[in-house]
Amino acid sequence: MSTNCMGPNRVTYRAYVNFLYKNLNHVIIDVRTEEDYKYKRIVGSVWIPIYDMMREAERLYAKDMIIFLYCETGAKSKVASTLLVSMGYTQVYDLGAIQNWRGEFERI
Repeated sequence: MSTNCMGPNRVTYRAYVNFLYKNLNHVIIDVRTEEDYKYKRIVGSVWIPIYDMMREAERLYAKDMIIFLYCETGAKSKVASTLLVSMGYTQVYDLGAIQNWRGEFERI
């Protein structure tokens, strides 16, 4: 999986699981509100709201880090993915809406 010059790739849960068999070094970022993140989130995800994405991504992650993003409906994760690609991140994947996730969830 790799991004192309057109922007980030939208990937399914199944594609993500297949990716896990080959790679472990990645991050899943939730770009929803803090309240949504605390209520229900993907196990192991980190919270970076979309309005902090530019600053926090550059502070926390190398440009070649494998990054998966998700949100409530898929709209914010698409915007955040496109933003990261425009910033030079080369391995950005959009998981879309949280309701499409078939894995485990956790609550704070």
